[in-house]
Amino acid sequence: MAKEVNVKYSTDDIIQMLQKRLLVNDPAKFAELIVGHLSVNATGLEQVVKAMWDIYPTTKYCVGDFVYVDKTYLPTWRDMDLEKTLQLPGNKGNLIMCEIVEISLYSDSPLHIKYDVIRKNGEKHHENYYTQDLLVDSRVENLADVLDDIEDLNNNV
Repeated sequence: MAKEVNVKYSTDDIIQMLQKRLLVNDPAKFAELIVGHLSVNATGLEQVVKAMWDIYPTTKYCVGDFVYVDKTYLPTWRDMDLEKTLQLPGNKGNLIMCEIVEISLYSDSPLHIKYDVIRKNGEKHHENYYTQDLLVDSRVENLADVLDDIEDLNNNV
């Protein structure tokens, strides 16, 4: 397993690095403006520094992918009837099947997912949440089988 290395920069260091890369009339003011705005968002400042080293945000998923997320990583899991929710087609074990509906690479939580739950009052509800790659367990590999299960369930209702 590769070791992880953390590198820390002061905002002054970042301003100097930006000044060298910016082609504007006043690189000092422009760099300060960028760092000032991004300082309120640690992810943004981190991504700018990484970009100066040619490291850009990525994800291994695409809009439209179906993925599994552990129920405890979803904010609404306490409001769910867990037993009934986990019995919905596509869910397996403690994993909830979610669809990625949007990706915002520049966000703290770039994956916008939607998923179905059964609430404690018995109602089926569509939930939305923003999450990260590291909280996704895996892709749904056999989506055709899941869709067949959903079709069968809808036909039996």
